[in-house]
Amino acid sequence: MGFNSNRIVDKIDLLIPDEEELTTYERTQLEKEFIFDEVMYKTGRGKEFSVNALVSSIALIIVALFVFGIKIHFNNRIYDLSRDINYLSDEKERLVEENIALRMKLEKEKFFNEIESEIF
Repeated sequence: MGFNSNRIVDKIDLLIPDEEELTTYERTQLEKEFIFDEVMYKTGRGKEFSVNALVSSIALIIVALFVFGIKIHFNNRIYDLSRDINYLSDEKERLVEENIALRMKLEKEKFFNEIESEIF
């Protein structure tokens, strides 16, 4: 079975009542559409919908959502942990400075205590 171009031309002629009103571009576009429809009909790839295509596309979407969900979860965990680390390092700095201030205050109290014990 070969490709029957006369059949397509006959279809075009039946569907186009006034050829004079169409431009060459419009006629060419219609011919392309009819040829495409004929090829799709011959190869069996028309406008029918495949259940396998639907299932595979839904599965692909679910897998993509799962992968991106995991990625987002880990990014959020990393952000939370880094925020906690920053808070703890700031707390450590504050406690070290407070420790230094308390040691200086202790040394000052020891010094005044020694002076008072020498006087009395």
